[in-house]
Amino acid sequence: MFKGSLFSKHVGRSFYMAGAAGIALSGGQALAAGKTHTCTASCEYRSVEVVEPGENGRACEVKYRNSETGPEQVLWYANSATEYCQTKADDLIARLVASGFDCVEGESVSQASASIDSQHQGGLQTAQASVVAEQSDSPTTEIGMTQVSASGPSTVAAAPSAASVDIPVPKSNDGPIIDAIKNGKPIIDVRYRFETKSQAGFAEDAYANTIRTRLGFESGEVFDFKVLVEFENVTSFGGDDFNSTTNGMTMFPVIPDPDATEINRAQITYTGIDKTAVTFGRQRFNLNNQRFVGAVDFRQNQQTFDAIRLSTKLIDRVTFDYLYIDRVHRIFGDNNPAGEFDSNSHIISAVVDGGELGKVKAYGVILDLTTAAGLSSQSWGGRYENAIVLDKDVGIKLGVVAEYATQSDYAANPVSFREEYIHGEASLSVAPFTGKIGYEKLGGDGTSSFKTPLATLHKFQGFADVFLVTPASGLEDIYGTISYSWKDAPFGTSVNLFATYHDFQSDVGSLDLGEEFDAGIAVKFHKHWTVNVKGAVYNGGAFGPADRSLVWASLRFQY
Repeated sequence: MFKGSLFSKHVGRSFYMAGAAGIALSGGQALAAGKTHTCTASCEYRSVEVVEPGENGRACEVKYRNSETGPEQVLWYANSATEYCQTKADDLIARLVASGFDCVEGESVSQASASIDSQHQGGLQTAQASVVAEQSDSPTTEIGMTQVSASGPSTVAAAPSAASVDIPVPKSNDGPIIDAIKNGKPIIDVRYRFETKSQAGFAEDAYANTIRTRLGFESGEVFDFKVLVEFENVTSFGGDDFNSTTNGMTMFPVIPDPDATEINRAQITYTGIDKTAVTFGRQRFNLNNQRFVGAVDFRQNQQTFDAIRLSTKLIDRVTFDYLYIDRVHRIFGDNNPAGEFDSNSHIISAVVDGGELGKVKAYGVILDLTTAAGLSSQSWGGRYENAIVLDKDVGIKLGVVAEYATQSDYAANPVSFREEYIHGEASLSVAPFTGKIGYEKLGGDGTSSFKTPLATLHKFQGFADVFLVTPASGLEDIYGTISYSWKDAPFGTSVNLFATYHDFQSDVGSLDLGEEFDAGIAVKFHKHWTVNVKGAVYNGGAFGPADRSLVWASLRFQY
C-alpha cells in the first residue's frame, strides 16, 4: 500500500518527485501490466491501470477513471516500448500519493466505493480530472481525448511532453481549525548586524553588535479569516559602545537599534469579499516606494501600525488601499519617549496599471499625530513610473519616475505652511549593469519644511541618515547610481553591487549642505540567506551637518 498524509496541495506536491523515485526503486510496487491501483482519500477515489496491448494496435495504454460510474480515459499510450506506459502510470500514482491518497494494488473501484460508503455513510464527492492525452511521433488523427495512429504501430514510444492531470487535494476530516494550522506557514527572520559609526564632534567611535529575531506564524484561511502573529526581539552584545537612544551612552554617536522585545505584528485578515482583503490589528504597511509611509526594515526594530486596512482589486487593473492608523510603533522601541505616536491618521492610495504605458499612482497621507502635533500634516500627490523594454534578448531597458506632491499643516500643528515635493528619475539598464540619475526636492521656507515622519527614511538622501528631519530651508538632492546584478553567480548565489553619489543643497538660498558617497554588496545564497556589506561617507560642506562615516555588515536568514 502507498500511504499519503493529508497535507495541503502545495505541501504534498513538494514531495512529488521523491514519491516517484520511491515507486521506481521499490521492488514489486510499480504498477504491472493488467493490474489496477485504486487510490482513496476520505470520500474520493481514483483508479490507474496499464493495459497491454492497447486498442488499435497500440503496445500499451494507461487508463484512468475517477469513480465507478465516471468516464474512463486514456491518458497515455505507446505504439512500442511498453516501459513508457509503466513509467507514466507509476508517475501518476506518485502524484496521487503526494496529494494524500492511499493507493492499493488489485482492489477494484467498486470495492473501494463500498468501503468508503460504509465508513462515511455519506454521499460520494468527486472531482473531474483535467486530462491532455499525448500523441506518438507518427502522423495521427484526433478522436475525442485520445490520439489514434493513422500509420499503425511505430518503433518509438510516444513521449513528446508530460500530460497534465489536475489532482485535487483530498478533503480532510480534521476540521477547519486544524486545517487552518496545517495550511499555515511559520515566520522566521533572524539578522545579525555589525555597525560602526564615526562622527565629527565625538571623541569615541560607536560599535554595535545586534541580533534581531522575528518568530511568528500565519494561518491558512478558516471561514474566510486568517491570523498572523509575530514576535520580535532585538538584543545587543559585546558591550554598549553606542548610543541606542535608550541606553544612556550619549558619549557615542547614535545607532538607533535599542534592545526590545515586543509583538511586532498581530493581525486578522478577512477575505470573504471578492478580490478584497480587510486587515485588523498591528501590521506592516508600505506606500509605493516608502517615501511617505514604510516599515523601515533596515533598522532592527521594524515600524508597524495598529490599524485597519482595506485593499481591493474589484476594478480590473486598479488597486485601491485605505489605511486608518490608531498608533505608530516606531523603531526606537517602547522605552523611548518618541517610540510611539498616538494617531488619528488616514492613508489613501489608488494605483492604475496601464501595462506597457506604465503605472499611475495617486495618494493622500493625512497625519494627525496627537502626541507629535508638529509633525501633523496632509499630503496629496501623484506618481508615474514605467519600464520600457528596448531589447529583451540583450536586456536593454529604460526606466522613468515622475512624482509631485503638496503638503500643508493639519489638525493641531501650530505652524501654518504649504510646501511641495518633486522627484524625477531616469535609468538605463544594459544587463547586468544599470545606471540612474535623479533629482529630489523637499521644499522649505526657512521656518517650516516638507516632512515625511512615517517614511523608510534610510532609503532616501543617503545611507548616512543625515537628513532624517528635513532642514527648515528645505533640501535638494541630485544623485547618481551605478549597479551590477549577477543573478547566476557561482555556488548558486546571486550578487548585487552598487555605488551612489549624492550632492545636497538647500531649497532656500541654494546653500551647500554637503555630499555623500555610498557603496555596497549583497550576496544571496541557498534561497534563505543573505550577506550584506555597505558603507557611507558624508562630508558636510560649508553649511551641512557634521561629517560622518558608517559601515554595516550583516547576515540574515529568512523563512
